[in-house]
Amino acid sequence: EARFGPHTLDGFATGNNCKVRRYWSAARDPGCLGVDALSQDGWAAENLWLNPPWNLIMECLRKLAATGGSATVVVPAWPSAPWWPLLMRLASQFDIHPAGPGLFSPGRAGGSGRAAPPSWNVAIVRVEGHHRGSHP
Repeated sequence: EARFGPHTLDGFATGNNCKVRRYWSAARDPGCLGVDALSQDGWAAENLWLNPPWNLIMECLRKLAATGGSATVVVPAWPSAPWWPLLMRLASQFDIHPAGPGLFSPGRAGGSGRAAPPSWNVAIVRVEGHHRGSHP
């Protein structure tokens, strides 16, 4: 948040794990602004926090490219993944964080405690809006 924020909307969240007060959720939730981030308009008007489900990473990156949206994207650091080249084309900055305890924590609503540490490294990637020529 200190580096790329303030983030204005969490794109893939629930009321229990949202990192930002405003969020889109996969299912209707009393606090969400909308259901299904990929069907929402307004990506370009937000500074998004995106930690998408793995099966939606490619579609999420395509939506960012198409809308010119700005976001901080949290994904596994997997250079062999089919979506990695597009992620690198969109990236203005990125850091790789090693797997370990404390990498993930509960959201604003507290959740149920600390998340189990992943067994993979995590990429935190900054995408600044309006990346011409980066459409897939």
